[in-house]
Amino acid sequence: MGEIYVISYLEELGKPMKEPLTGFIGEILIQQGLITPENLHLALKQQQETGKYLGQILIEHDLINEEDLQRCLASQLNLDFLNPAEMEIAPEVLGALTAKMAQQYRVIPVAKGANWLKLAGTDPLDRDLQERLGRELKTVIRWAVTTNEQIDKALERFYHEQLRTS
Repeated sequence: MGEIYVISYLEELGKPMKEPLTGFIGEILIQQGLITPENLHLALKQQQETGKYLGQILIEHDLINEEDLQRCLASQLNLDFLNPAEMEIAPEVLGALTAKMAQQYRVIPVAKGANWLKLAGTDPLDRDLQERLGRELKTVIRWAVTTNEQIDKALERFYHEQLRTS
């Protein structure tokens, strides 16, 4: 795999300097043809100034959409990207999480094993949430990545009756 570089200019030297981005979300977005190295450079500069997430900046500038970002994040973290609202999910899997918890934590259970539960959520880097859910549910949490739109649609499809009565 070829390396992707962002060219940044050092004012004091007046020469370009190559900085490898191997393994970073920006590189994946470039490899997928979703942004240019120039887009990434400008977004990284804004990230330093604002402290916002890189993906949030790229979405705000209409360079990518949430699904583009989430698919690339899943790829970066070697996780599945799923559309839970379009899946057939067994009632016993859905029952592993109450409707209130699914709505509160914005996750959808998509698969279950003897000692684990796979949840689709939008922030696979939220280790606190994974640990909290693991403690509450007394199981190991495995993660898959999805979008906010898919969470909303899945909540409506799978938990609408429980959410309306609570």
